[in-house]
Amino acid sequence: MPPLKRLPPTAPLIRGAVGMAVFVGILELAVALGIVDVGSVPRPSAIFAKMGMLLTDPSFLGQVWVTVKGVAVGLGAAIVCGTTLGALTATSTIARKLLLPVIEMVRSLPGIAYAPLLVAVFQRGLMSRSVTVAIACTWPILFNTRTGFASVDPVAKQTARSFGEDRFGVIRRINFPSASPFVFTGIRVAASIAIVVEIAVEIFIPDGTGIGGYLAYVGIGGGDLATIYGATMVAGVLSLALNFGLGAIDTRFFGWRVGLDA
Repeated sequence: MPPLKRLPPTAPLIRGAVGMAVFVGILELAVALGIVDVGSVPRPSAIFAKMGMLLTDPSFLGQVWVTVKGVAVGLGAAIVCGTTLGALTATSTIARKLLLPVIEMVRSLPGIAYAPLLVAVFQRGLMSRSVTVAIACTWPILFNTRTGFASVDPVAKQTARSFGEDRFGVIRRINFPSASPFVFTGIRVAASIAIVVEIAVEIFIPDGTGIGGYLAYVGIGGGDLATIYGATMVAGVLSLALNFGLGAIDTRFFGWRVGLDA
């Protein structure tokens, strides 16, 4: 039996691009034939044209940068909080008993629900938006960290102790390296949440900045639909780029785990 041919790493990207091109072509044809009302869905060609114009507009790119900053700061804070709380609740019985009730209470509400309170405390701007993002993104990182710590081989921990490692040494040298693939999976999930929450806050509590603030401004009175869809597409491309970037890092550093659970 001949060996199976291994697909090139770009194969999923090519298949996704072909699928998207087919979908856009069908939608373009449906709008042109009047099957889809152009008043509710503009031609994809018009949307892509507006998207191209926006990407060459310095003022709009400034709004994109505002969104990127909010996502970066919020996600960075979530990584610190999520890994710290996850490690504490996984390795300390006292911390688990003290923190888990509070964690379960806070996470029962969607992160966006805390936005009005945070705006009242921090005013509108980067701080309130970033803290909202951090609250929403902490949970997948936290619980993935706990899962990763729970999966660490107890023999490895016992061996480290037998060589004189104290509790913190075991956590630093054994737990965190072993749990890192789980932690990074949590970060990838949180990154997608971060962009959604950031733009949602910009739309619902606008301060005139960010992609969401731009959408809220253009959408007043039912503005140009092609522009609205074009700006939304930019947000989608931003999310896609972040996902592919994190996926590349995942493959580069944690590719060894593929197939271990089979």
